[in-house]
Amino acid sequence: MRRLAAPDRLLGLILLAIGAGIAASAVTIDDGFGAGAVSPRAFPLLLCGVLAAIGLLFLVRGGPHRMPAGSAGRAVLGFAALLLIYCLTFAWGDFRIWTAVFMGVSLPWLGETRPLRVAVIALATALGIHALFRYGFDTVLPVWF
Repeated sequence: MRRLAAPDRLLGLILLAIGAGIAASAVTIDDGFGAGAVSPRAFPLLLCGVLAAIGLLFLVRGGPHRMPAGSAGRAVLGFAALLLIYCLTFAWGDFRIWTAVFMGVSLPWLGETRPLRVAVIALATALGIHALFRYGFDTVLPVWF
C-alpha cells in the first residue's frame, strides 16, 4: 500500500463545490416580512463556510491514511454521490428518516464497519439535529408524522 493524498484532495474539491452551491442558493433566500434577529440565510451561509473551510483543509493537507490504490477514490466518489442524492431529495422526505438512512449508508463508506455503532450514530445524529433545529432554533424541518 502507498500513501494516497489525491482522494482527500478530490473530497476537498467536492466540498468546496457543494459549499459554493449552497452559498449561491442561500443568497437568493428572501428575508421575508418580519424576519427575526437571525436571517433565514444565516444557517446556510454558515454551513457553506464550514464546508468550504473543511474542503480547503482537505485540499491543502491531503490525508495521512493508507488505502489500496483506487479504493479511496471510489469511496470519495461514492460518498459524494450519496451526499448529492441526500441533498436533492431532502425536501421530499422526513428529515429524521432521511438523515438516519443517509448516515447509516455513508458511515460504512467512511470506514465504520461495526453495525451497532453505525445504527447508534445514525439515529443519534438524526434525532439530535432534529431536536436542535425544532426546539433550539424553533425551525421546522420536513417531517411525515
